[in-house]
Amino acid sequence: MKPVIHIRGLSARYGRRRVLEGLNLDLPAGSVTALVGSNGAGKSTLLRTLIGAHPCKADAIEVLGMNPRRKKIAVRRAVGYFADRTDLPPWMRISDHFKLLEPMYPTWDAKHAAEMLEMFDLDATQRYSELSKGQKALENLVVALAHHPKVLLLDEPFSGLDAIARRRVFGGVLEHLRDAGSSALMVSHSLVDVERCADRLAFMDGGRITHVDDLETLQSRFARVRVQLDGDAETWSATGNPMVEETEGDQVLVYLDWSDQIEAALRSDARVQQVEQLPRDLEDLLVAVDSRGEAA
Repeated sequence: MKPVIHIRGLSARYGRRRVLEGLNLDLPAGSVTALVGSNGAGKSTLLRTLIGAHPCKADAIEVLGMNPRRKKIAVRRAVGYFADRTDLPPWMRISDHFKLLEPMYPTWDAKHAAEMLEMFDLDATQRYSELSKGQKALENLVVALAHHPKVLLLDEPFSGLDAIARRRVFGGVLEHLRDAGSSALMVSHSLVDVERCADRLAFMDGGRITHVDDLETLQSRFARVRVQLDGDAETWSATGNPMVEETEGDQVLVYLDWSDQIEAALRSDARVQQVEQLPRDLEDLLVAVDSRGEAA
């Protein structure tokens, strides 16, 4: 099946600073891919480029088969874009914002928008200046979903929200993905929410995608292992290609390619007295992938 987003050789600048450099990425239909990486890696710029809001150069870039540089309006109508921040005049009411947007989207569903406002405990007569940060995020989500988009581009949808607002944003996104069968490309520093939402991870560094894989596959291959040695660790080499965490005493090894064979080799090593698998989370995985990229 043709990917809903197809990118080859994408480059973009802010002034003289190159933010994206030869980036390649495909977003399969029906998938939720989380873009992860350090601040300044180019994640938000990539989303803005996909809606035609930032100039770029590319060998190929398609969103639902359309080039956002040439068909910006058509792409914006087909995509639900959740910006990391939205600046509206303080006097503007939610209803005013919707009236402004409705003519731009042929598929705008006023009934659906009203239902989401009710679900999120928002009043259409509220002014933008009266909304809390969480309420602004929820209003932003309604705007992103009201026209039943086929693709969601979500830039930090959970950032800075309290538990109730985060749960509502999370629920709204998942409900749309389930009911509409849409795909999503999401930027988030909330590792818990990435694990709950995404089925794929795309790692960004220096304006490039350095690694893409299914989240389940990455997690199944990823392990943190404590190894108790007989003798000095400096004279011992670990099986495979692990990252060694800075520790005192025992060796803590981080594997991205863990297998039964590696475990068996460690246990059969004459220098190894004990092998213990340790708890790990997605943050550990991101650090390990980033370190592997630096080493390469």
